[in-house]
Amino acid sequence: MTARELVGTWTPLPLLGPAGDQLRGSVITIGAAGTFLSVCEKGLPPWVRLGRWEHGAWEWSAAWTVPPPPNDDGAPARWSSHIDSVDSVWLDIDRLDPLRIAINRTEYQGGSHGVVVGRWGGDFEEIRSPTDSDIRFGQPIVLRGDELWSHDTSELWHFRRSGGAWHGTSTDCTPQFCEGRDELGWVADVAPDGRWLVLDVWGCVAVFERRAAAGGGGERFAWTRTLASGGSVEALGQTPNGLVVVYRDGEGVGVEIVLYDEDLRVIRRWAVDGGGRAGSAFIEGRRVVLHGEGVLLVFDLFAGVVTHRLVLPPELAVRRHALSACVRVFGGLVCVVSRGAIGVYELA
Repeated sequence: MTARELVGTWTPLPLLGPAGDQLRGSVITIGAAGTFLSVCEKGLPPWVRLGRWEHGAWEWSAAWTVPPPPNDDGAPARWSSHIDSVDSVWLDIDRLDPLRIAINRTEYQGGSHGVVVGRWGGDFEEIRSPTDSDIRFGQPIVLRGDELWSHDTSELWHFRRSGGAWHGTSTDCTPQFCEGRDELGWVADVAPDGRWLVLDVWGCVAVFERRAAAGGGGERFAWTRTLASGGSVEALGQTPNGLVVVYRDGEGVGVEIVLYDEDLRVIRRWAVDGGGRAGSAFIEGRRVVLHGEGVLLVFDLFAGVVTHRLVLPPELAVRRHALSACVRVFGGLVCVVSRGAIGVYELA
């Protein structure tokens, strides 16, 4: 089967200020309700829009300002004291409600100024970072109903909402780090029924399972097993057919796509030429998007082959290892954000 080549439709991002070097960071996420675009522009509070691609054009909501981090005493703050310290907002969609989202205010050096959770158009609740603002937290975020997971590079944090507030417990992961690794990775997902969470640890995938906490104090997620690999973890995600993990081979020229069943046993493996030196990947539904040389390759899990080659404009090329922030696929639509523009590729 010959892969179909698409060039896509590219349009400017719906920024509030002038284009150019004013854009500090942007992240997209797509779900059943549409496309959430979160943007940080120089000198402005971070904002989010909800958009829908209809009849070859975007329809965007008004920009909604992300709530500022609270003061140390918990009282509401103003963005004027935080604008320069937050340069992107990481966003995740609730697995159970397509209009409910979690947003991390990412500190300019990679740390976090806390997470807010709420339903689009409604009130948002605060989850304060459990560590210092210059230590990574909120990347990744996994939201499922009244539960949220993230980590601070060495501890997995599990938050549960009760009594109108979020309460967190942690699991120390350092005793079980894969050989040669000393921090947790950037991608995670949760089982459809919430019984386990998977998280990349660069060269392997950690499986955390729900367990009763010692002394009858609720629940915690324990690192119970590891899915080993021969290369680094490029992406992972839950699909209708099971968990899919993309591993980059040791030479960096291709990837292995592995499908696991609900008990995390291997069902199928595919080897895919990365079209040059393999970069990162993204998974959604039946499709895996791989980063090749100047193109995105769309691998169809049902067909077992690359069905589309999405040509990237040279001046808007997506940076390697940036797919987790700037590429999303949902149904027959692939969206790419790069350098102040958004591209749409219709696969149907």
